[in-house]
Amino acid sequence: MSNAPNKTQITATDPADFIAAVEHPTRRADAEALDQLFRKVTGFLPAAHVGADHHRLRAISLPL
Repeated sequence: MSNAPNKTQITATDPADFIAAVEHPTRRADAEALDQLFRKVTGFLPAAHVGADHHRLRAISLPL
């Protein structure tokens, strides 16, 4: 296991704004669908965007 520092950091970016800024329409639609699925399954709302690359979106959450 690596001892490298975690690259994922909290930012002030709103998750909805981040998703809306995704240029590729299919990826944006996928992100919107996943956001809704994660909210439904976990019962949590996104609190802050904490990191992303071209394949993943990560968020911390607070209870609904």
